Amino acid sequence: MASLDREFYIALGKVLRHQRENLNLSLQEVVDKLPKNNKIVKQTLSKYEKGERRIDNDVFNDICKILDLNSRDVLNSIKFN
Repeated sequence: MASLDREFYIALGKVLRHQRENLNLSLQEVVDKLPKNNKIVKQTLSKYEKGERRIDNDVFNDICKILDLNSRDVLNSIKFN
């Protein structure tokens, strides 16, 4: 993963983790709520939150819905130095 990509995915993961924790949801609870066509395991979600793995657009949008986030607002909130 390129440096700029990694920065982006780390920032994105922080937003997702922060909101998940604010909603008092575990990794498994979020994974369990994903639709069958976008099922992942909790280890994958953890890697998304740490910025260690790229997230597919469909999965990202489904996670945002579960976390009551607007995906466009999340993407627009990410700033780089």
